[in-house]
Amino acid sequence: MNAARHCSLYISSYGHQFVVSSICKTASEARGAFQKSVPEVIFCDIRLGKDNGLKLLEEFRTAGWAGHVVIMSGYREFSYVRDAIHIGIEDYLPKPIFPDDVKKILSSISTKIGKENTSIESCLLKGTRNNYPGFIVKALDYVTLNYVEQISLTAAADYSCVSVTYLSTGFKKYTGYTFIEYLNKYRIEIAKKMLSETNR
Repeated sequence: MNAARHCSLYISSYGHQFVVSSICKTASEARGAFQKSVPEVIFCDIRLGKDNGLKLLEEFRTAGWAGHVVIMSGYREFSYVRDAIHIGIEDYLPKPIFPDDVKKILSSISTKIGKENTSIESCLLKGTRNNYPGFIVKALDYVTLNYVEQISLTAAADYSCVSVTYLSTGFKKYTGYTFIEYLNKYRIEIAKKMLSETNR
């Protein structure tokens, strides 16, 4: 069994917080999976068949993806580590990969995500968005205007005049949430506010 399969099993056994959405053998497969479902965490081998995993991750970063990265590889040369640091990695998993190592990394990522969400929630849901680019502000406005309807990322992208992929990666980068996560949180906050006003 290869490193990716081992790692996916260890991730799946960690708990419900992390779900393996796809296992890709090539950069092409990874791009396709990324477009279908933008991940919060990527475990990536330096070699993806004949492709370079670090170049693929740099491609995702350039597109605006701000998720967590864990590099898997048997290569220990400084040049690879240096390049991995350049694209912003969470940790480095040398092969062979062991369950305890994966568990420690996931625990660390889980803590960071929790802190990020707490910080973002205290700011974003209160309407502080002065530093967001125009298309993100438009997407947020779209949610505010249409949250009671059955809306989608595609509709929000049309309203914001950008592609679905661009909005998806950008939304996560600037808000810390996927579009659907933000929509659900916004609805919950509105419901809490209405309930609080009703009980006064």
